[in-house]
Amino acid sequence: MLIAEYGQVDQRTNDSDNDEGNGYPLAGRDPAGVAGPEPPDGGEIGRPTPDDHVPPGRAARPETELDDLEGALAAYRSNLGYGTATPIQHAAAYALEHHTELVPPTVAIYRARRDAMAAAFRRAGWAVPVPQATMYYWLPVPEALDDWTWVNTLMDNDGIVVTPGVAFGDAGRGFFRISMVRDEKTLAWAAEKIAARRTTVAPAGSATS
Repeated sequence: MLIAEYGQVDQRTNDSDNDEGNGYPLAGRDPAGVAGPEPPDGGEIGRPTPDDHVPPGRAARPETELDDLEGALAAYRSNLGYGTATPIQHAAAYALEHHTELVPPTVAIYRARRDAMAAAFRRAGWAVPVPQATMYYWLPVPEALDDWTWVNTLMDNDGIVVTPGVAFGDAGRGFFRISMVRDEKTLAWAAEKIAARRTTVAPAGSATS
């Protein structure tokens, strides 16, 4: 706080290579708590003082004002970092109170996306399990590849980004996740590309299972 208040730090607090007697540690002691060298003129090691460090035209604030400022900043940071903004709380309350009118349209959107992908997978010859209550497809990685190799293969060759199951823990190993966060046409295109790429890396006889 003092460094910010006074605007600059005495060079001697940082110039540890100075042999003229100005190379004093910023805190006055090492991490183990061993006292450092004596400061010049009986001053405090590494701590800027108003006389030395207040820029011209500025007056040092009293400690009480600094304490008040620190308290205000701490309160602001606490609310910003751990509290939810009031408009968002009102929006959440509205959503809860009007869920019967807000939720069904969203469900319909994701159902349409899911069905578009399922149809595209079927057209490509892959009978995938259709999710019932989620915005994701969880599908098996081709047997010949590990999770990350498969994900990178899709990115490098088809420009499609999916998530390796192992990123969620060992229980997800051997699967990959598709998020249904694009429109139906894009998701259907991605499903066809994924199914086609799978046939190029899957062992013979396993591409349609």
